[in-house]
Amino acid sequence: MALSAVAIKAVKSREKSYKLTDRDGLYLVIWPTGARSWKMNYRYLGKQKAFTFGQ
Repeated sequence: MALSAVAIKAVKSREKSYKLTDRDGLYLVIWPTGARSWKMNYRYLGKQKAFTFGQ
């Protein structure tokens, strides 16, 4: 299920970082400071990696 803009704006920070998944390996990481980062999982040469798009 895709994340909506309303759901992204409504997230609150916690003591530990956590993630909200979107689809196809894309997810939003919410840090304890309240910062948000988009990340995407992918595979390269058989190894799983993550790419950060920014805050």
